[in-house]
Amino acid sequence: MSLPPPSSGPVGRALQAWLDSPTTTTAHGLAAATATLGPACDVLTDDDVQGSLRRLYDLAEAAPGAIESVTGLREPPPLVRARAALESAVEFELRIRTAHHVDVACERREPLGAALVRLVGTMHGPALASYLERHAPRHQVEHHRTLSIVHAGERPDAPAPGHALVTGNVATMLRLHPRLRPSATGFEAARLVTTARARPRLTAAARRVGLVPLPVAAATAPDACDERALVDELLGGAGQEAPDVAADVLLGAASYLYLAAVHESRLLAHWREEDLPEEPISV
Repeated sequence: MSLPPPSSGPVGRALQAWLDSPTTTTAHGLAAATATLGPACDVLTDDDVQGSLRRLYDLAEAAPGAIESVTGLREPPPLVRARAALESAVEFELRIRTAHHVDVACERREPLGAALVRLVGTMHGPALASYLERHAPRHQVEHHRTLSIVHAGERPDAPAPGHALVTGNVATMLRLHPRLRPSATGFEAARLVTTARARPRLTAAARRVGLVPLPVAAATAPDACDERALVDELLGGAGQEAPDVAADVLLGAASYLYLAAVHESRLLAHWREEDLPEEPISV
């Protein structure tokens, strides 16, 4: 398998230094880079953090191939510790930033499927999909399509921004750790609903600018009953008898919705900057 390119930031450089020369010195450098992140670093969108975390996951999945080829070892402790440090920082930020939404959803005491669908409506709007459908030029529709593949967790062939990588990274993190499996279920349920809601607009956007729409199962958005049935099927019995498990499921859903909102707002902001004139216009 091909691995993503290394990040050019301090974590990425420390990781590459250890892979190039797995010594005690480079192990200490990797630990220092991942254990102490600067106060100005937003770990959820930082290109270095998310690019390095993606590379660590891919190295773990590639073992014994990629890692043994440079170290002779299966995934060694320095890589495990580096990944754990980054994961801890990411999980902490997600819990802080979604706490209000999760608390409000839990206080309603409604069935878990209904609570999750309501959460989608509260936290995720159609702004990006609507803009793509009605106004975006072809190159922006293509840009969104490219980043959407990365956003969904596919390995990028070139460096990708942190806000596009983080959703795939968090999905991997939630699946890897047994204590986070309920959150992984909520994460995927929220992804399912938002993807289904956006699909008709994205299909229309592709057709408007002359692109072939991506192959999808259906071209229409599900109605409320269909959404609820899809979510209930995915959730199974999760959280029905355990409030703590229900809260974990909603944490996963809120995490996906928060990260999707950040990714979409960053894209819209980037495109707005593209449309600005290079020099201020005075009148």
